[in-house]
Amino acid sequence: RLRPATVLRRDLGESAVKPVRPLSGKLVIVALVGAGIAALAAGLPGSWTSAWWPAASFVGCLAMAWLAAGAALWVIRRASILTRVPPPYRLGIRNLVRPGGNSRMLVTAIASGLMLLIATYQVSGAVMRALRGAIPFDRADLFVAGFEDRYREQVRTFLARLPGIEGDVQIATLARLRLESVDNVPIEQIQKEAAERDAVVDRWYIAGCADRAMPPGPSSATVTVAADVARQLGARVGSTLRFAGRDRTISASVVATRAMTPVEKYWYAFRLDCREVDPHSLFHHAAARVRPGEIRSVRRAVNATYPALAVITGSDLTETVSAVGGDALALVRMVAWYAIGAGMCVLLAVAAVMQAYRLREIGIVRALGGTHSVLLRIYTTEFAAVGTLAAALGCVMAALFTVVLMGAVLHRYEPPLDWRSILTAMIATPLLTVCAGWLATFPLLRGKPLEVLRRE
Repeated sequence: RLRPATVLRRDLGESAVKPVRPLSGKLVIVALVGAGIAALAAGLPGSWTSAWWPAASFVGCLAMAWLAAGAALWVIRRASILTRVPPPYRLGIRNLVRPGGNSRMLVTAIASGLMLLIATYQVSGAVMRALRGAIPFDRADLFVAGFEDRYREQVRTFLARLPGIEGDVQIATLARLRLESVDNVPIEQIQKEAAERDAVVDRWYIAGCADRAMPPGPSSATVTVAADVARQLGARVGSTLRFAGRDRTISASVVATRAMTPVEKYWYAFRLDCREVDPHSLFHHAAARVRPGEIRSVRRAVNATYPALAVITGSDLTETVSAVGGDALALVRMVAWYAIGAGMCVLLAVAAVMQAYRLREIGIVRALGGTHSVLLRIYTTEFAAVGTLAAALGCVMAALFTVVLMGAVLHRYEPPLDWRSILTAMIATPLLTVCAGWLATFPLLRGKPLEVLRRE
C-alpha cells in the first residue's frame, strides 16, 4: 500500500509511513483461536455449554490485554509527567511508542503466556485443596475402604487400639440404593423419556448417610438431591423418591436440591437418614490420623488382620491425583511456557528489525557524549517497561481467568491469586524481557558513532 516515492526518499521521517492495520485479518485470527480453544475446552467439562465460559473468558482476557496495552501506550505518548524523569529513563519509556516497535503486540503476547502459566498453577492447587476437602474426614492420613456394616464396630475398635493412631477413628457410611420411582413415575419410564432426549438416567445411586449412632427414633424420611441429578429425574422440593432395598422399600421426601461440586459428587448424589436402609446395602470407610513415621507399621498391621480390605494412605491419594491430572497440567504449562517464549522471540525479532533505528539512536547519543552507562539505562528501561506492563496485565488476566476456571471445574470460587504468584511474576517477567532485549541489542554497542552517522 506504500507509494514508491515515499519508500525511496532518503529523508524518510517517522510520520511518512503509516503502519498498516489489517483489522479484518486480526478479527479472523481471534475468531479461529477462540473456536480452537472452545473445541479443546469442550472435552474437559464434558459439554459445549461448560466450555463456553473458559473459551470466552480466554478470548476476552486477550482482548482486554490488547486494549489495556493500547491505553497504556496512549498515556505514555501523551503524559507530560515524563518531562520530570531523567533523560535516559524518559527516552527508554518513550521508545515504547516508537513507530514499528510493536510494543502492544509484545505486551499482549507475554501477558497471555503469563496468564496461562499462573492460572494452571492456581487451579491445580485449588483442585488438590478441593479433593482434600471432599474427603469426609478430618485431617486423616490412613483410610480403610469398603467394609460391610457387620464389621463397622470391629474395624473401629481394631484401629483405635493400634499403636500410632491419634485421636478418634472416624467412620463414613454410604448406601448403594436402587431408585424405583419419582412421584410414582417408574424409573423405567423416566429412562425411556431421557433416551428420547439423548440423555442417560441411572438406576443405581450412592447415598451419603448420617451417623447411625444417632439416638433411636423414627426416620425423618427426607433426602437432599444433587441439582443435576434432580433435573435428570424431574425431582423437585416436595417430590417423593422410592428406593428399593434387599428386603424393604424406602420412601423419602425431597427437602432440598443443591449444586454439588464434582469432588462432592464423587462420594454421593443423595444425602439421607439411613436408619431405614437395609444393613446389607450399607458400606463404610474408616479413617484415622497416624503419628509421623508409623504409617507403614500401622498399614502392615491392618493388612495382616484384614487382607481383603483396601488400605490407602494420604500419600497414595496425592500420587493418584498427581498421576491423573499431572500430564494434563504439565501440557498446559508447557504451552504457557511456549507462549512466553514466543513473546520473547517476538521481542528478539522486533529488536533485530529495529537495528537500523537503534544504530542511529546509539550514534546520536554517543555523539552527544552519552556513555555506555547511559545507553544501558535507556534500553534496560525500555525492556523492563515492556516486562512490567506485561506482568501487570498478566496478573490481572490470570486472576479473572482463574475465577472462571474455578467456576467451570469446581463450581465454586476462591481467592484467585496469592501474593507469591504476583510477586514472582512482577520480578521474573521484567528480568526475562531485559535479558531477551539485550541479546539483540548488545552487539550494536560496538559500532563507532561516526561510522553510524556517515550512513545518514
